Amino acid sequence: FFSSRRRHTRLQGDWSSDVCSSDLIRNCVYHGVLNDTICKLNTDKNWRAIIGVPAPDDRMRDVEMILRFMALYWFSSDYKKPMKDFLSTAMRNKRNPSPAEAAAVEQVFRDTCQLVASRLGERPFHRRGGMNPAVFDCVFTVLARNISRAPVRSEEHTSELQSPCN
Repeated sequence: FFSSRRRHTRLQGDWSSDVCSSDLIRNCVYHGVLNDTICKLNTDKNWRAIIGVPAPDDRMRDVEMILRFMALYWFSSDYKKPMKDFLSTAMRNKRNPSPAEAAAVEQVFRDTCQLVASRLGERPFHRRGGMNPAVFDCVFTVLARNISRAPVRSEEHTSELQSPCN
């Protein structure tokens, strides 16, 4: 779902030319309940439709997008560049959330995925090729925070959205 010209040599067993991404490092350093929750959410059917790739990415870019959502959902007011440091800090701070907190964020993510997939269709954050992380961050986080206020879809409302000039 992200454009990449680099061949993944790990599949062939050649680790010498492979550079570890920040996500692979975070996965090892901050392993815990949050990491397990993110990996579980990465298999959600609506999530897979949103990112437009049926199987998890070897480079964990799909996992990074889920972490981006969670970090912004919990800590958006504390955001400071660069994003990779912000994600690492969020992962460290929420490494082992309580079972209730983990279940809550999992439900919010799944509900938001369902809303996005049903209203915006497959690959809604893809513009001119790959997935646009900035658009995903904004839209997905705002929808998640306001999911209880999402209007019920009706045929009348849908037709108005499809032809606003009539």
